[in-house]
Amino acid sequence: MRKTLISTVTAIALGATLALPAVAEPTPEDAAKYRQYVMRALSGHFGALTMTARGLAGDPANMRIHSAALVTLAAEAGPAFAAAGGAPVEDTEALPAIWEDADGFAAAVDEFAAAAAALDAAIASGDSDAVAAAHRDTGAACKGCHEDYRLDD
Repeated sequence: MRKTLISTVTAIALGATLALPAVAEPTPEDAAKYRQYVMRALSGHFGALTMTARGLAGDPANMRIHSAALVTLAAEAGPAFAAAGGAPVEDTEALPAIWEDADGFAAAVDEFAAAAAALDAAIASGDSDAVAAAHRDTGAACKGCHEDYRLDD
């Protein structure tokens, strides 16, 4: 019995240790790849929400899923750019202005986060006029940040 208990505790401890993620400072390239995934996720959810809001595709009942994801991802947008010391990387669309104008970039990210939260609240309210206005504001926040901090498409 005692041997079984020791084996069980050892197995649990070993499993818990292996389940922990490696804690290491990401390389600038890995940090860039991560923030690209975050930005693609934002784009994907906003695009899906836009298609649904325009009646082109998707179930309107699912708009809240996409707006909630925008709110969650908006909270990660700023930290994603600070990872690996906030180092710019070649061959990305992120302009050096992100790091040179850190306060301006943070303000732009905050503006987007506020717009995404307002869009989520508007969708929850069911007020189509409020949804349309909040959708425009969220798109404008995206565009405003891209104009100053992203390489032209």
